[in-house]
Amino acid sequence: MVIEEQNQLNEQKLVKKAKSDPEAFSKLYDLYFPKIFRYISWRVGDKNDAEDLVSEIFTKVLIKIDTFEWQKGATFSSWVFRIARNSLTDYYRTKKKRDYVNIDDLPEIEADEILPDGDYDRRQLFSRLFQMLQELPDRQAEIITMRFFTGMKNKEIAKVLEIEEKSAASSLCRGLQALHNKFNKQ
Repeated sequence: MVIEEQNQLNEQKLVKKAKSDPEAFSKLYDLYFPKIFRYISWRVGDKNDAEDLVSEIFTKVLIKIDTFEWQKGATFSSWVFRIARNSLTDYYRTKKKRDYVNIDDLPEIEADEILPDGDYDRRQLFSRLFQMLQELPDRQAEIITMRFFTGMKNKEIAKVLEIEEKSAASSLCRGLQALHNKFNKQ
């Protein structure tokens, strides 16, 4: 808990500095870009759309950073992800969900050792996972994506989605069970 409090204190200092210093903002960008990109990529399934959307998200973060205020229980991370989520909602309003996904467009997930022949199998598995995520209710797919592709904890997810932590945990559990069932049927 002490490490988490120290990280939050460092983040608070960095956010305060980023409001007037582009160098500090670039550190925030470097910190959040991988998480936001993975979240968006797994939700839209198209690399070009994901890149465009992430660019829009960080432009909004840069423009609105002066309006961010620390509140009890609210973090900069939840604020950034709320902007990402709202941008994703706007994206879906203007575009229909894709019925297919190009496996080359899925983001890389780090693995310690991948054998050359395993790369194709891994991409096929990711493609299957993406398709199964698309078949879940939006809330479940979003929570699974936030939890496993960005590393967010249930508490953070609940803040972003503005729901109770228990609801986030329950949706995560139901979504994982549904994925498990879909995976075993195939």
